[in-house]
Amino acid sequence: MQQPPIYLDINNNKSIINALKAGEEYVFDAVYRYYFRRLCAFCSQYVSEQEEIEEIVQDTMMWLWENRCSLMEELTLKTLLFTIVKNKALRRLQKNSRKNSTILTFIWKMSCSAFMRML
Repeated sequence: MQQPPIYLDINNNKSIINALKAGEEYVFDAVYRYYFRRLCAFCSQYVSEQEEIEEIVQDTMMWLWENRCSLMEELTLKTLLFTIVKNKALRRLQKNSRKNSTILTFIWKMSCSAFMRML
């Protein structure tokens, strides 16, 4: 592994992506530190629970590391990360919405059943 440079330009997509593809952990660490709080703040527009927000962002960063070899230099890393977080947050909302809908339907049926027995 290479020695970390004194200065790392986090906005130089080509060099960041090439370093990630080469498995440079210090670059991933720099990307993680730079984007983690920003992504959490962005995710909070969709998800309210801090634990869920951090889980979504953590999953996104894991995806980045696990898929680093397939990243394209032309890609804007910032756009990619924010898009992944947004999609994960929306899927989480959709999943929670379905779950809540099922629970509400069950409660409604139970309350209707209880009401009918009272008649």
